[in-house]
Amino acid sequence: MRPVFYTTCHLNGSPYSLGATSDGIVFIENTPIDDVTKRHWFDKFFDTNQLYQDDNHPLLVRCRQQLQQYFDGKLTTFDIPLDLKGTSFQKAVWNSLLAVQYGQSKSYKAIAESIGKPTASQAVGAAVGQNPIMIIVPCHRILGATRKLTGFRGGLPLKEQLLQLEHIPYKE
Repeated sequence: MRPVFYTTCHLNGSPYSLGATSDGIVFIENTPIDDVTKRHWFDKFFDTNQLYQDDNHPLLVRCRQQLQQYFDGKLTTFDIPLDLKGTSFQKAVWNSLLAVQYGQSKSYKAIAESIGKPTASQAVGAAVGQNPIMIIVPCHRILGATRKLTGFRGGLPLKEQLLQLEHIPYKE
């Protein structure tokens, strides 16, 4: 297993854990690193014995800077390599999320159709909910068919905040 480097930082008044391999960002969580390492997803792809804190890792510094610029309203497109770890279905969903531009939203059904699985809205919802790279892989831009807020791993208050930042209309 390859090593994962991590840092914890405060962005927009909240703590975030960021992780990267030598290939790219592997997680962005709004939880402490201990909570990240307890997730089944992490155990499947990484070894906690290969997890090293490195607050100066170049990818993590760049990620932190870009996230801060995003929260400051100065960045609408992230330019940082990602190292997506998941099933082929999850990666297809997450790559489809990357095509949803700043200020736009899509429904779970639209994402399902975009990956050629028009009847897989619920499976898409599950994959969206397991996205390990929140914000950069913009799962917050996915809304229910009626534009209603649905679950968000980072919590609905954060989802609302991100949608408001991007001026995306939604229904509560």
